[in-house]
Amino acid sequence: MTSDIYKNWKEFIFATLTKNNQFGLDKSFRKGDTDIEIYRQLIGDTETTFQVGYLSDDRLIYLHTFNDKTPGLNKNQIEYFNEHDFNSNESYGRPGLKFTKQNQEGVLTELHEGLDGQEVIFYKNGVLSHSKLSILYDNETSNSFSHTYHFEKVTIWARLKNMFNKQMNNYETKEFDLKQIFGGLK
Repeated sequence: MTSDIYKNWKEFIFATLTKNNQFGLDKSFRKGDTDIEIYRQLIGDTETTFQVGYLSDDRLIYLHTFNDKTPGLNKNQIEYFNEHDFNSNESYGRPGLKFTKQNQEGVLTELHEGLDGQEVIFYKNGVLSHSKLSILYDNETSNSFSHTYHFEKVTIWARLKNMFNKQMNNYETKEFDLKQIFGGLK
C-alpha cells in the first residue's frame, strides 16, 4: 500500500527501492529537463539497474530496467509513462505520471511483479548477432510482446541471403529468464 508520508516521486521511489536493501542509489544527474537517478540491485543479479526519470513538474516519466546480459531488453526500454496510464477511464494525457495515490499503487504493482518472459541471444562467431525478446504482461501469454532486435551491421540484402543459406546460420545461443534479471521487489 502507499502512504501519505512521501511528498514527491523521488522520495517515494527512493524509499520503495531501498526499503529492504534490494537496491541502492548509484548516481543521479540532470539531462535537459529531466532529473535521472540510477539504482543498482544489491540482492539477486547485481548487474540489474533501474534508470528513473523525473520531469521538473514532479512527474515520473520513466522507470527503465537495464542489464548487460539482456541487450534486447535494454534496447526495448523506450516507453514513457503518460498521465493516465493507471486510469482505466481515460487514456494517454500529458507525458509523465502525476504523484497521486492511484499512480503510486500502479508503479508499486509493476515493481512487485517484476519482469516476466525470456530473452534468447544469438552469437555468430562469438559476436552478438541478434536477440529475441518475449515479455509477458499480467502473467498471460495472450498479453505479451515479442520482438527481434538485430545488432549486426548487415544490409537487408545480406540478411535475406543468410536466411536462405542455412550453413551460415550456425549460432551459439544464451537464454535468460527475465525473472532472474528482476523478479520483483522483495
